Amino acid sequence: MKIMPDYIPLHLQMVYISGIVEILCGTLLLFPETQKWGACLSIALFIAVFPANIEMARKFYEIHHKYFWLTVLRLPLQIVLIWWAYQFRK
Repeated sequence: MKIMPDYIPLHLQMVYISGIVEILCGTLLLFPETQKWGACLSIALFIAVFPANIEMARKFYEIHHKYFWLTVLRLPLQIVLIWWAYQFRK
């Protein structure tokens, strides 16, 4: 909850919702019949959690300058994950 941006309401509920959606995405990706839905939902999730990753990097920079670069490396990983999920749509 610490990486949730202040402008997003209901932090605890949003963490639970994103966790449930993650489980749903993984489950949908398991079966060929539902992989397209799982891929689309995964892409939406990766986009939806991106502001939290930015917030984590921002807050980490304020506290731990030394390892800030690790949080910055995480940001482009979202693009890789979106590409990976897109591959399930084919």
